[in-house]
Amino acid sequence: VFLSDFIVCLFISAVDCLIAFIGKMVEIPCNLITTESLKVEDILVEWTISGGLIVHSFVKGENNLMNQDPQFEGRTRLILSDLSRGDFSLCLSDVSIGDEGRYECSYQRAGETSSRVLDQHYLHVTGKVF
Repeated sequence: VFLSDFIVCLFISAVDCLIAFIGKMVEIPCNLITTESLKVEDILVEWTISGGLIVHSFVKGENNLMNQDPQFEGRTRLILSDLSRGDFSLCLSDVSIGDEGRYECSYQRAGETSSRVLDQHYLHVTGKVF
């Protein structure tokens, strides 16, 4: 990673900045602090990128990719075994330059009327791998 990649991240607002490499996989963290075990069928998680494009949706125990932006098709997943612990991290494979941007993770529990943003991260994509 070059110094220029870190400088890019320094100029990003208060959002955490992650560096990803073209062609590799990156995990973008999102966690709900909870002491209880969550029922996956009560969970709604939505990942979006700058401009409101849907990266990945998980609704009532299942991935719901009907409204997923085509650029992410076949490249996203949540770790299902971690959902009950409040870990909604997104795995994005085969990273490309077009994936750079601000990612937002929102959570809603069944019965709640609105979702809440849990995490935001800026993903900076670079081609430099050592």
